[in-house]
Amino acid sequence: MASNANTQISLAKVAEYVETLTRDPKSKVFVPLGEIYRQSGMVDEAQAVVLKGLKQNPDYGLGYIALGRVLLAKDLPEKAEKAYRKALRFEPENLSALKGLLRLLWNRGDTEGAGEMAETLVRVKPGDPDAEKVLKSLAGRSEKQTGAGASAGKEKTAAGAEKAEGDEPIQTATLADIYVRQGLYAKALNLYRQILASNPQNQEIKRKAQAAQKRLDEQRSEAEPDTTASNEGAAGAQEQIAARDTETPPNASDSVEATIRVLESWLDGIRQRREHVQ
Repeated sequence: MASNANTQISLAKVAEYVETLTRDPKSKVFVPLGEIYRQSGMVDEAQAVVLKGLKQNPDYGLGYIALGRVLLAKDLPEKAEKAYRKALRFEPENLSALKGLLRLLWNRGDTEGAGEMAETLVRVKPGDPDAEKVLKSLAGRSEKQTGAGASAGKEKTAAGAEKAEGDEPIQTATLADIYVRQGLYAKALNLYRQILASNPQNQEIKRKAQAAQKRLDEQRSEAEPDTTASNEGAAGAQEQIAARDTETPPNASDSVEATIRVLESWLDGIRQRREHVQ
């Protein structure tokens, strides 16, 4: 019964859309009409309707999305990709176009393109599950490649080190950039070094690696005390920190600030002793 009812609704909609297009060939109802045809398995009819509608509405992004879906249904992924990209020219942040293109590229094995599209999708819709799944998968692959590259690094030949600039996997550089934005400078630096190992002349990656190294050094200098301090001073600082650790801080940030104050007072004491000796 439900199937018959749905069929009747679809037929009624088809009749309505066809009548609308007969009265107004420029109407944009060609998109839902094409969708009904496609979902009913009438892909040739769907393609004909959508192409005819796009002739009347050549700058209608949703029309190209509908065309992309039809072309995928006809197993024409290259043409479908062109349709999705054209849709994004008119509507750069259209989620249907972004998701459709992401799935197409990923299913085709184009990890580089899928990574770039996933990044774009995350910027438009933070936390999108499809984009997050792709980025997580690429990150896992990159970490495995990094480990394998480290163990096999000594066996690289001179010819392998002479790759032309631009041959490094773009998805690796993209992941490194993501790590930088997340403050994971050590991971980013590791990936940049992996790229430079095979392409030492890549100036852009060199610049990014230097910037990541600088940020990592700053991060470490903020987190670590002066390692040249005397044992006496270190012991005193540890006692003060241990004493404060027995207290119950109001919150985690207060505890961190208290520790920093102790370390700063310890460093001041060391500086004063050094000045006195000099």
